[in-house]
Amino acid sequence: MRLLTFCKIGVQVMLLGLVLICTSFPARSSQIDSLLILLDKTSDPTTRAGYLLQIAKNTYEKSHDDYLNYSQKALEETMHSRFDDDTLKMKIINNVGCAYSEINNAEKANKYFFDAAALAIKIDDRRYLSNLYNNIGLTYGNVQEYDKAIEFHLKSLEIRTQRNDSLGVSISHTNIGAIYYSIKDYDKARESFERSFAISQLINDTEGIAFGYTNLADILFLEGKHIDALAYYQKYLVMVTEMNYTHSILYGHKKIGEIHLKLSNLDKAALHLEKAYKMAINSNYTWELTNICLKYAALKKQLGDPDSALIYAQKALEHFPASSSKEKLATIHRTYSELYELKNNPSMALQHLKIHLLEKDSALQKENLGTFADMEAKYQLNLKEKENYYLKQEQILNAKIISQRTIVSLVCLAGIFLLVLLAYWLYRLKETKHQLNIDLEKKVEERTQHLKNINRKLENANSELERFFYITSHDLKEPLRSIMSFSTLAKRRLRDNKTDEASEFLTYVENSTTQMDTLFKGITDFFSIGKKGASEVTSLTAILKSTASELNLDSETSKVQLHTHFGHTTDGILLPGLLVVVFKNLIENSIKFNKNDTPIVRIKHWDNSTHYYFSVEDNGIGISQAYHHQVFEMFKRLHSRDKFTGSGIGLSISKKVVQQLDGDIVITKSDSNGTILEFCIHKNFCRQQIASATNYLPVDSTISNIFL
Repeated sequence: MRLLTFCKIGVQVMLLGLVLICTSFPARSSQIDSLLILLDKTSDPTTRAGYLLQIAKNTYEKSHDDYLNYSQKALEETMHSRFDDDTLKMKIINNVGCAYSEINNAEKANKYFFDAAALAIKIDDRRYLSNLYNNIGLTYGNVQEYDKAIEFHLKSLEIRTQRNDSLGVSISHTNIGAIYYSIKDYDKARESFERSFAISQLINDTEGIAFGYTNLADILFLEGKHIDALAYYQKYLVMVTEMNYTHSILYGHKKIGEIHLKLSNLDKAALHLEKAYKMAINSNYTWELTNICLKYAALKKQLGDPDSALIYAQKALEHFPASSSKEKLATIHRTYSELYELKNNPSMALQHLKIHLLEKDSALQKENLGTFADMEAKYQLNLKEKENYYLKQEQILNAKIISQRTIVSLVCLAGIFLLVLLAYWLYRLKETKHQLNIDLEKKVEERTQHLKNINRKLENANSELERFFYITSHDLKEPLRSIMSFSTLAKRRLRDNKTDEASEFLTYVENSTTQMDTLFKGITDFFSIGKKGASEVTSLTAILKSTASELNLDSETSKVQLHTHFGHTTDGILLPGLLVVVFKNLIENSIKFNKNDTPIVRIKHWDNSTHYYFSVEDNGIGISQAYHHQVFEMFKRLHSRDKFTGSGIGLSISKKVVQQLDGDIVITKSDSNGTILEFCIHKNFCRQQIASATNYLPVDSTISNIFL
């Protein structure tokens, strides 16, 4: 179901409620318990605030009091001096506002919504700002301050229109239509509902289409167009039944039954009203039972069963909420009076008739007051619309004036520019010859320097190549000698029919061959890095998932714990795909050189104006200070192959990758408790990911300590 709350305004309008950011998910006790355990283990205020926000959302359906309590605790964490995440703070403040809205404290709700909106403006999050304006509009609408409600719904609509947020625009039109419906301006309500319905059909928004049918059907019903309204209600019922929206299904059956009752289709009316009644009882929708029982009483009356009608009239009175309208109470007593008259009980009929007239007078007085209030609201809304119209006209006029002045200014500037250009051309003509000589001398000097740089690079490359050949020949000779020696020994043992000893020697030959294959693969990987471009980019999450998959860390048998700790700066960042090689080698070393039963690897991320930084921390055996620079050399090994396997080239490959990305890699800390390696890459090799425009806000993931 779309994560929107629906509430009634007026007679029977389903008003789109607080948007995605005020919604919750089904409470999961196990998830709450897990979050509470994590909460106890951390003292970082930003992390704690993130956990508390998730706990609050998980308690929403279970207890609005707990929802408010945990939201306020999260807000308290944001007051800490070490808290530095404005986006998270904005979401927490909004959650507190949503919690107060749920307990009908509109004044406090809007106070927090306005605070969250100020933060959204500060961090320039216009999508969230549009949702906050929508929340403010809904809160004002719930307390009948319709002029303010329209003002903020229009602000939300403007932002969503600028962002091409079709779903958000549809929701705003529905909410604006609901305001007009509540003040009985049905023409404008229909206009807004039709706009929302058209957009929902265009973007194939199933839920928007369903509730578009019922909004338009409500207006048709009030206008007496029962056949047209019935067709819309039937389409609405089919769609909400497929989506399994319990209360919406009940509402559809109730309205269809009411129309069939007006059309004297009593069998069909009884069928739908009975379904609505059973659903209201089973789901404990007590506020619906008064209306359903009244319709049932009218149905039984038309069927000539006044005794059953009296029973349902009594049930309607029993379920009548104290906060409901006087007019509804008057209707119940009028039904009583008519039924007692049919049963030839004039005293009871007269008694209920008197109550009916008394409540009717009271309702009429209240209706008159409401009419005056609606007239005032319409006046204020019309005034607001005219102000918006004249403001737009003024903006158009100002734009035309600015455009005309701009043209005149451009013509004058063009004339001045031509004069300056002519003077400059004459000056340049005089200086050209002299400048050409200077440029020629500079080019000769630059080319000379360029040749010197090329020669220096060639010398460095030759030196590195010589060193590489020396190292590789040394490392390759060892397994080659082993192959030759053990092959000779195996040959002799085979000649002497000593197959067991020959098999043992051939095992040594096989191990040496595997060692050579590992060395050759390492050499190939090292030199292939320079051929791979850094143009392929992907998200940090995808890189880590690919790394975990290659290292088989996501299998059920893996005992490795991999934790990530990222701030909001990773949102929308695409990194070079080459980083898979770096993370794979670093994480693989952290696991390989580790004597613990459960190797733990922690990955963190931060940035500055030019570079992105990453750290990989483990609980392994550590690296001696004396070898901190040597470990990045090719084939450099600090332990024998019998103790730890590998080619000894992983860190040199990693260093080559980050240097290719205009960065570097260093060991910042290493002892018996573990090692921390940090590396950085230049932002020029990264790209901003384009976010999709949608009205939904994703649920915040836990900020740190997430197992991949």
